[in-house]
Amino acid sequence: MNAPLPSLVDDWIRFKRTRTRRGLSVASETAYRADLAAVARRVADDLHRPVPEEPEGKKKLSPVARELSRLVLDDLTEDNLGTAFASLVEEGYAAATRQRMLAAWRGWCRWLARSGVLPFDPTAALETPAARADSGDADIYFSSAELERIVSTVAVADAREAVPWPERDLALVALLGGTGARASEVIDARVGALRSENDSDTLHVVGKGGKRRTIPVAPEVVVAVKSYLRDRSDRLGNPSASDRLFVRADGRPLNRQALDYLVEKWLRRAGVSVRPGELAHAFRHTYAVHLVQMGVPLPQVQELLGHVSLTTTARYLKMTGAELQQAAQVLPLRRFLAGVRPTARPGSSETSRFSTGTSPN
Repeated sequence: MNAPLPSLVDDWIRFKRTRTRRGLSVASETAYRADLAAVARRVADDLHRPVPEEPEGKKKLSPVARELSRLVLDDLTEDNLGTAFASLVEEGYAAATRQRMLAAWRGWCRWLARSGVLPFDPTAALETPAARADSGDADIYFSSAELERIVSTVAVADAREAVPWPERDLALVALLGGTGARASEVIDARVGALRSENDSDTLHVVGKGGKRRTIPVAPEVVVAVKSYLRDRSDRLGNPSASDRLFVRADGRPLNRQALDYLVEKWLRRAGVSVRPGELAHAFRHTYAVHLVQMGVPLPQVQELLGHVSLTTTARYLKMTGAELQQAAQVLPLRRFLAGVRPTARPGSSETSRFSTGTSPN
């Protein structure tokens, strides 16, 4: 059998979706494909394989299919995969991320071997990355100085962009860094998710497993989001409460790939190092780490992030809404947001619509 790798991935995904007891969620399927493609790209780069040209008159290849199409079955060897995973270490990928990627490759290659497509599983001898006891997510976050640079940079339109949108980008930074919401939660949030109730502002999100939670939001975050919504109405018309909160310049909903693309551009413009494999998720880590550094009790941080652990739940204290509101008011991001206002590109006819601010020292 010499089927192309993208179709073999499709077959494996179909197998997992129909044969496993729990089935396969859309998010899990997307993650599997992304992890397979990330390692495939490194193998193909090491083998100096070109990126395939887009077929004329046919549907364009997805980013995942494009990377997998650079390889053939004979390329899936222990040496090639071992070299690719070693490069992840050199690039600074966290052990947990490398574990997840290896799990995807092991699942696929094991299925290929059992199906007779491969003579053996090339991942069988690869060592599982060991998680560092003193690290983990805590080392993938932005310092206060880095966060200030990101906010100040995002608030100014990028002159290289055909359709810059500093209001939207600042609102994204505000929600990602000011609520600790998962990137998927921010992407899926609706216009009506931000609410003012009982003299407090909250963000209503749907997290893992369809679990809903309410996150207290600081006033500066609300200002950034409302400024974006006013500008969005001017550009695209008034959205309804059920519409996606964040969209692209042409009105299409923002997806994870587009969000990570935006974050990577922000970080490069701000001169902040890109956290490998994290990007938008690094804002969530930053939110949590800054709260802990400022002395917010761990149970409150867990509640704000929506973490659930059956083995530790009994040790956590039940918090009141007032305590959560207080926890949300102490983030450094509030100070940085208060000092900036979105500005249009130099020479743009819209320049007069915005005021220019500088972040406090």
